[in-house]
Amino acid sequence: MSKRTTRCRSSNALFIKGSALPLATCAPVLVTALAFMGCGGPADVEPDDAACTMPGCHTGASDSGASVADAGNLDPAHAEGSVAENPAPGTSCVAAPGPDEPDDHFADTNCDGIDGDKSRAIFVAPMGSDAAAGSMDKPVKTIGHAMEVAVAAKKSIYVCNGSYAERIALQTSAVSLYGGYDCAAGWRRTTDRAVIAPTQGRALTIQSVTGPVQIDRLSFVAPDAAQNGESSVAVWVADSSALKFTNDRFQAGNAGDGQPGAPVAADTAPPSKAEDGVSVLAPCGRWITTCQAGTGGHASAGACSTGGPGGVGGDARRTPNWQPSGGGAGTPDGAPGGPPGFAGVVGSPGAAGAVGIRAASGFGFLSASGYEATNAGGTGGQGSIGHPGGGGAGGNTFWNGGNYDSAYVGAGGGQGGHGGCGGQGGKGGSGGGASIALVLYRSSATLSWCALKTASGGAGGAPSYGAAGQPGGQPGAGGSAPGCGALPGCNGYSGGAGARGGPGGAGGPGGGGPSIGIVAVGGAPEQDALTFEIGSGGIGGRGVGSDGPVGMSSATLLIDADAGAAR
Repeated sequence: MSKRTTRCRSSNALFIKGSALPLATCAPVLVTALAFMGCGGPADVEPDDAACTMPGCHTGASDSGASVADAGNLDPAHAEGSVAENPAPGTSCVAAPGPDEPDDHFADTNCDGIDGDKSRAIFVAPMGSDAAAGSMDKPVKTIGHAMEVAVAAKKSIYVCNGSYAERIALQTSAVSLYGGYDCAAGWRRTTDRAVIAPTQGRALTIQSVTGPVQIDRLSFVAPDAAQNGESSVAVWVADSSALKFTNDRFQAGNAGDGQPGAPVAADTAPPSKAEDGVSVLAPCGRWITTCQAGTGGHASAGACSTGGPGGVGGDARRTPNWQPSGGGAGTPDGAPGGPPGFAGVVGSPGAAGAVGIRAASGFGFLSASGYEATNAGGTGGQGSIGHPGGGGAGGNTFWNGGNYDSAYVGAGGGQGGHGGCGGQGGKGGSGGGASIALVLYRSSATLSWCALKTASGGAGGAPSYGAAGQPGGQPGAGGSAPGCGALPGCNGYSGGAGARGGPGGAGGPGGGGPSIGIVAVGGAPEQDALTFEIGSGGIGGRGVGSDGPVGMSSATLLIDADAGAAR
């Protein structure tokens, strides 16, 4: 994973703005990385301290193995002289006017023993019980149940440090959550964080919530994707407003690789055999009108092409057109028929189908429900039809002896073989999943002193190869004229064999999935002192001729609300 850590204390920019085009075509458009305002460096360049020119601005590498506790070095509570939570033992507490909301100084301003107001909160602890009341001494066990109680009671939620393997959903109702509490030490506030880490899916989803809502000192960790093309997104916010994230951690896992193109099967059975020429009995009496020369084979048809008709045998009793005819060409674009005295010409193989188009972008499609890896490769072209064979010529005719009392008539020529159908084109590889720490979809939010970390985007899927073309069909045989005896040329001539269809073209490779810290649709959030550690975009799928595009890798991506991100 490529690791880039950037910290900038600025309320400006930090966003890449996409043009007003559907996200499926994001990559071909020139995407401009706005410089970190006040940090002097573009988002995709490794920052250094020399580029940091404004007060409060800092860049540098971070320890990727930092714990939730020591990742708190961004907090004002770590600064020297921060206010202690409770007065020293033996001293009295003097309540300050106004509400006591949990704050960065961990101050107990209402003298109830904790940072915050215990009468206005539902308490959660790993050792609690969802049958409990949710008070400080009888906490509930899960944040999900605390949500239900807090909504009904119109209270906030105070979360004890520890791990919670659950997915949190906040829908329509505004509830604030505060972490950092050490419930083993009287719910004293610390710089540690409760970790919400489900075994699958997002750690937090906020949908259609109108704030104010504050989420403070919590760590949201999304697991690695478990399926092909699946994304790992830590926090998803849609159609919500007045949200405030402070001292939080957002961590996405590795995204799933794109699905390979589905294999396509070849048609291995050739077309039906072409029709034989009509045989005749000879000799025919001079005045016998019911004795006819053989007609050429023509009645059979292939699924994709038809062999040329065989020629009609000659009949010396006819005047003036008594000679045999040559075979006809197959359709469409078949080989020519044989002229009198010759078999039909063999068809030529079909051409290969075109290779499918590779994915256009290293980013798929973002809708209100999630990220879709739509940056897939195209289907390969179908191979062209094998050319059918030409029909064989009809057999010759001779008078029987010198008295012209009877004649040997020619048999019909065989029909040309049918050409095989072209092979199916291969299927395109699908796009890789996304690794995104935070998505703000048509939502307004403020982020302060937060850290965002992503892993690798999923690799693009490789395409499947095209199928082989269908084999060509067998030609019809020339009809026989057994009465000819030793005389040459009375038998009809065989048609030419049909040719195999062309192979299908391989599919196009899928694009790699993105790795992005914040994706915001419809407006950038306000931000201050954010830290980013961004993984690599997924590699493009391995294709025939060219590979798929690499997934986008960026600290932030801003997409206009009318840019086709929603549907």
